[in-house]
Amino acid sequence: MNAKETQAKMDREVDLRKLVAKLDREIFGVRTTLTELQKAVHYNTTIECTIEPDGFHGKSYEAFKVAMEGES
Repeated sequence: MNAKETQAKMDREVDLRKLVAKLDREIFGVRTTLTELQKAVHYNTTIECTIEPDGFHGKSYEAFKVAMEGES
């Protein structure tokens, strides 16, 4: 291999490395955008609710019914 062939091969390798680096930056941008989109969709589709206490906790249903009948 002479000097010109070696230089041409090295230039091709440099060009390939530049393209791979550019592709890596683009993929990172796409992944960042997809992550933001996923967070936005999750935030917009998540439902928030509050459960009010009903006095039933820790009792059987029968004991709860008896207690409710005793109060009325």
